[in-house]
Amino acid sequence: WIFDQQVHCINPEDLGEEPAQVLLTPQEVFGGDTKTIIIPVDASSDVVVIESRRATGYSDLWPDGEAGLLVYTVNPSVGQLDLMSRESQRSCGNTDDFSKWAYYLYPDHVDIERSNCRDFVEALVREGDTLTHRGLLISLEFSDSELDYVSIEALAEQS
Repeated sequence: WIFDQQVHCINPEDLGEEPAQVLLTPQEVFGGDTKTIIIPVDASSDVVVIESRRATGYSDLWPDGEAGLLVYTVNPSVGQLDLMSRESQRSCGNTDDFSKWAYYLYPDHVDIERSNCRDFVEALVREGDTLTHRGLLISLEFSDSELDYVSIEALAEQS
């Protein structure tokens, strides 16, 4: 799918005054230096994954023009799952009752209570959008057909 050297890892503790800036090549576009960003927010329960996606290639069945970042959290502590469990498929996000291995994170402007969490289009972070998750601010600064300019910064801790 992608080569190890196309994965860019960011340790949240290394985020200083300036945001990390990464150029991401969409998964559907051949080549590119960086295809995925990995941020271990809490290595035992929350690893953020950022991918650039386009409605082309193996995603050509997507609605025309859909493009942006898909950001999701992976919980490596979730053991073996019944991946076909209806209970886990009915809920959005993660709960102790029906723990999921991964689920989408949504741009800040999306009302999660009113969204259809089974529709990935609502989860797309588009140019100008921000996504806030556990002390991180992720934004898509610029997007064209073959490259996304992503900014990741640590938010100041609230006291």
